[in-house]
Amino acid sequence: MGSPMSIMRMTFCVFILFYSSFSIQPQKKSTSVDSSCVIFETPRYGSIIKSPTCTLSLSTCPNVESIHLTARFFPGSGIMDTILDLGTITQPPFKLIWNIAELPNQLFRGMWFVADAAFKNGKHMIVRQDGVFLYPRHVSAKEVTLPSSAEQQKLFFIDTLPSIEASVIILNVSGNWNSQGLHFTVLVIDPSFSMAVPKEKLPELGVVVCIDPFMTKSAYPTKATLIISFPLLSKPMRFIYNKVNDQKGIMNFTVDTMDFPYPATIKTAEGKGYGLDITLPRGAFNNEMPESLLCNILMKVADRHGRISIISSNRVSSREALSPLLWTTIRRTQGGFLRNPLYVFLACFGGGALLAFVGGYAILSRSGKTVAFNKIALSEEDKQLAKTAYGYLEKNMTNKDMTLSVVARELSISGSKIESLIKKYNNLSFKKYLMHARVEIAKERLRSSHASESSIAESCGFKSIDEMEKSFVKLCHTTPFKYRSDNQVA
Repeated sequence: MGSPMSIMRMTFCVFILFYSSFSIQPQKKSTSVDSSCVIFETPRYGSIIKSPTCTLSLSTCPNVESIHLTARFFPGSGIMDTILDLGTITQPPFKLIWNIAELPNQLFRGMWFVADAAFKNGKHMIVRQDGVFLYPRHVSAKEVTLPSSAEQQKLFFIDTLPSIEASVIILNVSGNWNSQGLHFTVLVIDPSFSMAVPKEKLPELGVVVCIDPFMTKSAYPTKATLIISFPLLSKPMRFIYNKVNDQKGIMNFTVDTMDFPYPATIKTAEGKGYGLDITLPRGAFNNEMPESLLCNILMKVADRHGRISIISSNRVSSREALSPLLWTTIRRTQGGFLRNPLYVFLACFGGGALLAFVGGYAILSRSGKTVAFNKIALSEEDKQLAKTAYGYLEKNMTNKDMTLSVVARELSISGSKIESLIKKYNNLSFKKYLMHARVEIAKERLRSSHASESSIAESCGFKSIDEMEKSFVKLCHTTPFKYRSDNQVA
């Protein structure tokens, strides 16, 4: 036997050989995937993309072999979202620039992206990024200054909507600030309006008032947003939107309801339409009287077959109508009773009855049981004349040679009668009605085409580009060139 020292040396050598042989064994590939191995760097959750391109960028571990990208978005028609294959990136950097210039805005619910990452060991990992909002088609921010006067209202929205019965529905919104708060009068003049609309559809008709008192201009409503529904057949309710993630992890909303505690008057009249009179008091704004706020008003109308149309006072689609980013800025004039502390004190603590409808479209009944509609009451003969006149105007609106005398001659109706009917429906003269309508047509063509301003002016019925520019400045407070640069989508 060897000495103890020799035995120790042999033992140590065997240990070293064993350890070495173990340490140089090939390592097995990991079968697990680190959840932090694939991360969306852009776009971020909650981001609003306003440029014509959206950059998708992902940070990854070294063993990621490829990434396949898809996007879910609303295509602008129908009710279903679309899944779009954006392709596969086969090597780092995993970055894609997506052209979104032709996409409709993706607001309110936004959209989401999915990255399917393939690893070199054959494993896959799915990463989703939701809550992304696209705003490539900028909407010109509309601003309205409402008078601080209980005796004066300002008309800030007017539109027409042909119905299936060939009549023309006229929609008007006017408002003012009074001693109680912010006051609106909404009038839907519908000669074919009938309570014969299917009963299950009647509760869906009415007015929805949307207010953002803090001017957050977010892509979706928050808990602080006031969204109040005034249906024709039931009491007003406030809707409170709560942002949540659904079962698939996609941003969605739950909606809570609560009674609206302030008085409102909504009236209907067979063959004439319906109207809303509402004052939002200081209590609705945390007892403050804001200098400005964001607002949108939705009017819901239906034909006799129950088909419902939703018209937004900021002229956007119903899907975008609940996005405060697109709402009209409502400002108030300074001075008057709002600067008088005594009047403010009396308004807050004395209260008062609802103001009667003011302006050209008074519809509130003194009895409280029926709607007078005195200012717009038309005989059957006048209703037929109105249908004929508006039908002719719609077809010939872009004819620059159209005048009141020409229309009267073509329809065999006196010029004064046509002027009177337009005044009753729109509170506008014949000349101003043409100007409003032609400006709306020009706005659409400036947004959606590359035609010259002179050719657009001619195609819309203006006698010259100067006339179109003067009309734009008067009605839109901007020039056609500036409007196009801010809003063109094609």
